Amino acid sequence: MGIDDGSTDFRRVFGEMGIAARWILTPKNDPKEMRRAFNVFSQSAVQVTGGRAAAAGFCRGAVTHRV
Repeated sequence: MGIDDGSTDFRRVFGEMGIAARWILTPKNDPKEMRRAFNVFSQSAVQVTGGRAAAAGFCRGAVTHRV
């Protein structure tokens, strides 16, 4: 995920790193867009891990830090 900074072409950068276009998120630098992108990311993490990601703190579009 690359948050829009007004100058970096994150799609190009991530593409050069070999990341498939469908996995590249480039939200605008505003709270609504960022929440939407993190929600997509967290839901994908839950699906990929079979729900184990939710137990690790990825849920409802929010990432929680546990110590």
